Amino acid sequence: MKKSYRFKWLCQAKYFYDGYSSTPTAGPGFRPYAFTPAFWKKMPHIEAKKICLIRTSALGDTVHTLAMINGLRKGYPDAHLTWVLQMLPYDMVKRQKNVDQFITFNRNGDLKDWLCLFRRLREQSYDLVIIPQVSAKASLIALFTPSKNKLGFDFQRSRELHWLAVNHRIPPAPMGHVQDQFFEFLDYLDIKDYPVEWNFSFTEAEQAWQRSFFEQFKRPVIGFVVASSSRNKDWDLEKYAKVMDHADRALDLQPMIIGGPGQLEKAYAETICR
Repeated sequence: MKKSYRFKWLCQAKYFYDGYSSTPTAGPGFRPYAFTPAFWKKMPHIEAKKICLIRTSALGDTVHTLAMINGLRKGYPDAHLTWVLQMLPYDMVKRQKNVDQFITFNRNGDLKDWLCLFRRLREQSYDLVIIPQVSAKASLIALFTPSKNKLGFDFQRSRELHWLAVNHRIPPAPMGHVQDQFFEFLDYLDIKDYPVEWNFSFTEAEQAWQRSFFEQFKRPVIGFVVASSSRNKDWDLEKYAKVMDHADRALDLQPMIIGGPGQLEKAYAETICR
């Protein structure tokens, strides 16, 4: 390569990299999406009759995925939509009407469990696979899911083999709330004017239990989930205690600690209540 062309290529590469940088050096008001080439701003519309969504993780992200699925249904009203997820969040969303099929698995299962999952996936063929999750296990599932179109995150937000599992990527953007990141996939698919809704549904028995449970409280209840699956996201317990005291005394609300049956959750609750 001639020196002049090499210099020109390096300048273009630097502009490309700087344009997609989400660092503060880009200046105030900088939006990487504004520098995105026109061909990257939306994916050519795919007449997808079968779509597979791979989002396997914890309860909170499952809630965010519900809003994404409802938007996806707006863009593909007649498509057959499959959702791959774990057993625990499945119990929460199994009555979601916008999903045609759930494929569940145990992420901590043995080799036999994983081979069974891969076999089920290989029996299908999808027009579009969407992977809004960056994890080695989600990437592995995506690799075994047959499709010519696999949509995931941009390179900057890719890790744990995610970049290897996809061949279409949403445009780079600053790291934002998980819900907003999920909506980036809908924007890239050129799905617009979709309702932002979650559509939880409960059985009559569940609603009756809910009414019976809350009858014991004389004040409105405010819930606190004090432990997450990622411990580095957990807040200081002293701060939880201060907020609960404020809700109790200043706002006249009944604080309630919500969590799983694990020993850590119980220890957190006992510490806060001292």
